[in-house]
Amino acid sequence: MENPWVFLQTQILTELERVLESLKVEIPETLNLQQLLKEAPPDFGDFETRICFPLAKILRKPPRQIAEMISERIKLENLPYFSKVEVAGPGYINFFINWKKFNELVIHQILELKENYGNLSIGKGLKAIVEHTSPNPTKPLHMGTMRCAVLGDIAGRVLKKAGYNVEIENYMDDLGRQVAVLVWGYLHIQAEEYEKETIGKKDDFKLGVLYSKASQKIEEKPELEKEIQGIIAKLENNDPDYAPIAEKLVEKALKGQLKTAWRMNIFYDLLIWESDVIASGIFEEALEKLLQSKQVYKITEGEDKGCIVVDMSEFGEDYQRMEKPYKIIVRSNNVATYTGRDIGLHFFKMNLVKGKFKFRKWGVQPNGQDLWETTKDGQYIESFGHGDLAINVIGYEQKFPQQVVKHALKITGHEKEYQNSYHLSFKWVWLPGQQAFSGRKGTWIGFEADAALDQAVKLAFQEVKKRHEGEFSEELMKEIAEIIGVGAVKYYLAKYSPEKKIVLEWKDVLNFEGESAPYIQYAYVRTQGIFRKHAGTIQTPDPSLLTHKAEIELIRLIAQFPQLVEDVATHFNIHSIANYALKIADKFNDFYHQVPVLKAETDELKASRLQLVQAVNILLKILLVDLLGIQVPERM
Repeated sequence: MENPWVFLQTQILTELERVLESLKVEIPETLNLQQLLKEAPPDFGDFETRICFPLAKILRKPPRQIAEMISERIKLENLPYFSKVEVAGPGYINFFINWKKFNELVIHQILELKENYGNLSIGKGLKAIVEHTSPNPTKPLHMGTMRCAVLGDIAGRVLKKAGYNVEIENYMDDLGRQVAVLVWGYLHIQAEEYEKETIGKKDDFKLGVLYSKASQKIEEKPELEKEIQGIIAKLENNDPDYAPIAEKLVEKALKGQLKTAWRMNIFYDLLIWESDVIASGIFEEALEKLLQSKQVYKITEGEDKGCIVVDMSEFGEDYQRMEKPYKIIVRSNNVATYTGRDIGLHFFKMNLVKGKFKFRKWGVQPNGQDLWETTKDGQYIESFGHGDLAINVIGYEQKFPQQVVKHALKITGHEKEYQNSYHLSFKWVWLPGQQAFSGRKGTWIGFEADAALDQAVKLAFQEVKKRHEGEFSEELMKEIAEIIGVGAVKYYLAKYSPEKKIVLEWKDVLNFEGESAPYIQYAYVRTQGIFRKHAGTIQTPDPSLLTHKAEIELIRLIAQFPQLVEDVATHFNIHSIANYALKIADKFNDFYHQVPVLKAETDELKASRLQLVQAVNILLKILLVDLLGIQVPERM
């Protein structure tokens, strides 16, 4: 049994179908029994069905009368984990869980499966490709880009939990105007102009400052733009004088960005360089397929004359109301746009083109995992790509281009791949005063992810030192502070709905109380402390003794975890994982304060409560370490 909560619902639905069949009631296809089964309000049972209300119109009887008729025929022996069924209100049928029996089922399952609790098979035999981070190569990761990385990292972790083989990709833009500006700055700005501001900083920070200064100089002298456009063309044509410089600078930025990601327990399988996407020919192959459709054509007049576009007007009124219901994928100079290249890459992910990348190993990451990259002189490796599911984690402003990428699959007749492509959209992190991060203006300085992590760790160290100075060594306190501080930042970026814009306030990022990772980590540490005090084996437990409201509420939440994994793996509501972890910590703290564990009235009750603490310990570690990628300290 993968999912205890769904197991209960299935029992109810099976029995309802049996009863309705015995009453010779035909259920219309428009009625979905599962959708009409909800969790009941407090004190009204655990589940309720609302089937009697739509049946009232069909049977021409009051809903309450139908509910009584159905409930009389329900056999409790067919519902072994329920204690009673009642009719309530105008026609609800309420089902009450037999918690004494269900407790045993849930506790036994999590203690037996341990870290595998919540593992699902919905992705068995399938591959999911998650592309995230895709940082600007001209500056360090700032808090906005880190939100993308955190959402993508958790999405990949949840999909693995759901049984998918997961490939994490990071798209690296090593071409375009920003790289050209960086190259220009490297060639024309003296090092002493920016090195004083970057003493002790990583290379990605130094390059970010260089890029800002170069951008400002170009803005002051518009005539330099012609020079920038020339560098762009030279980079796209792999000019031997400019391409190696760009490659060196982007590689330096990458190394700094990866160090930041690794510090937050974010790792990748494959780096895809934009220059290799162009060289691979995958877009040209995808374009051939697209041009066979009437929705893809060349504009013959107007300002976009000569451009090849994907016309979206046949896909709904929203597109038809747009001034330009199309997206350019090839410019009039025959150069593919970013959206066009993204279509080619998406076709590669779904194994719909013959064009291939070459690969080489970039290096080994701190978690021991190999990191590969695309290259022009490597080897062919068949294991990359071949996705059944593709998730692109990209900002909300890319909504229309991402819809074009997805619809390119539909246009070319790949309906299944179209259905299995997702844009995990999110709103960016803004600075106070509604100001966006700008590499050109340098507004990211002081708000880069490294600065956030350093500040969080510094504050965490002060807290740890206040509590444990003289008890813990300086080294141990620093180790604990790193775990707490990094966890605080990552949780902050994970806990908000992706549709919600985050206005960055340090007091919220570094808050160690309430809705924060340290609060959840402390719940885990508290479970560890209970077992340190117990210091023995758990003898003669009886989960049926766990009848206190605080115990039942905790077990209810534990039972719902596999369903949460399935929901997130299906709908990508990533913040639900962070919010659920907070609920577990809350319910555990309620339990801890309301019922004695080590001083329980009987040995059997003590053993049973210890088992429940053990279950919480396992689940919190799954949530924090496996799904959120947040480490847990043994002491706080």
